[in-house]
Amino acid sequence: KIALYDPYQYKLTNEIKSPIRNLDIENIIPDTYGDIFYITTTNGLLFETKVREKKMDLKQIQLSSFVSKGIWNTNLNSLLLADDYNLFYLNPINREETEKVKMSTDITALNVDSSAYNVYVGHSNGEVRIISQDLKEEIKTLKVSNNSISSISKDPLDHYLYVGDYSGNIFTVDLLKNKIIKSIKKHDGIVKLGDIQDFN
Repeated sequence: KIALYDPYQYKLTNEIKSPIRNLDIENIIPDTYGDIFYITTTNGLLFETKVREKKMDLKQIQLSSFVSKGIWNTNLNSLLLADDYNLFYLNPINREETEKVKMSTDITALNVDSSAYNVYVGHSNGEVRIISQDLKEEIKTLKVSNNSISSISKDPLDHYLYVGDYSGNIFTVDLLKNKIIKSIKKHDGIVKLGDIQDFN
């Protein structure tokens, strides 16, 4: 079931009547204003739903490839998507995809820094790659962990990057010094974005 929850009224205000059956949800991605939510599934499909409409319908978006990761880029009003090794943008209006940019290692996490116009890409080899938001310039690559990167969060006010991995570790990276300045073992298993937010 996919539903819209109002935290002020403590109740569900809308829900999709025809849920995704036999599919596991990977991520739910809001657009800039929270009017449209994009939903990725573990088997690589992409859906959208307009939450302001009285009846929330779930519609599949047809793509040229599957989706493994996704995040919204507010600056470009587009979805940044990955299909394991490739990065590309999807224009949500005309459904056009940009040319794919291939990475050398498979992509396991994404984050967009709207203020710096950068994209952070986590990889299965423990590296975090910093790329310009147009995907045309690689700024730097940092070796953060010996495990796959699972989540990335940029400090909105400072030069720190918080990175989680698949073994329960959270790292604080100083982007000016290009090095890890702190690490903790949060728990066993995958570090999710919520774990990093609790850590901060």
